[in-house]
Amino acid sequence: MFGVASALAISSAAQAVTFADYSATSSDPNISWTQSTNLTSGALSTTGVGASANTYFSFLTPALSSLSDLQALFALTATAPAVDPAQTGFGQIAQQDLSGSFSFVYTGSAPLVVGTHTYVTGADLLTGTFTGAEIIGPNCGSTGSVEDAIFSGGTVTLTSDIVKFSPVGDKALSVELTSVLPFLGANAGGSLGSFTAVSTGSFASDIAAGGGGGGVPEPVTWAMMLLGFGGIGMAARRARRRSAAALA
Repeated sequence: MFGVASALAISSAAQAVTFADYSATSSDPNISWTQSTNLTSGALSTTGVGASANTYFSFLTPALSSLSDLQALFALTATAPAVDPAQTGFGQIAQQDLSGSFSFVYTGSAPLVVGTHTYVTGADLLTGTFTGAEIIGPNCGSTGSVEDAIFSGGTVTLTSDIVKFSPVGDKALSVELTSVLPFLGANAGGSLGSFTAVSTGSFASDIAAGGGGGGVPEPVTWAMMLLGFGGIGMAARRARRRSAAALA
């Protein structure tokens, strides 16, 4: 059985640090989930002009501490499988197996100077892809999150003009959802109902170069949160694998 101790050991071995985060520039919704017409799937995306949202992006490692509250255009798209009802349990509701991508593009006018390098408007602050993510939160609640991490069974890739990431070790993303309207919920056998929300988030990885090092240590709560939130998802994935094996 995969326990908390095992998860913390993997997290520690990976030496992942929370190296960046972002915040919304206003209280207006900047992300939405749109339920499919057949009510059993859906898509997650940022909202705003050109399906993107203005945010403040910050690097958290000491070497990049001057790069904080950077104006950035945030874009995210993700979809769930064609037939993937929401799962409920322990007072939580989860939409699983999301795959997608995201990006933060610098929109400020001031050049960003890092050592001998200068980055200008249009620089890729952070781009990523992910599979195996889930939207999860209290059933009928107004808050939630989008969670994914390599050690919890997903895949996360990260690139940036400013930092380089180790090809090994854990990578994780956590997008917090607040002011969810209407509340998180789903009819029996259906996917999450459509909603809008205000999002903020953070990202963790091994930093290979550019970011210095000694970033914010990946907190124990990341591992605990992902284990707790992933419990519903892991149980459902195991059930699907057993069903597939029985049919083979």
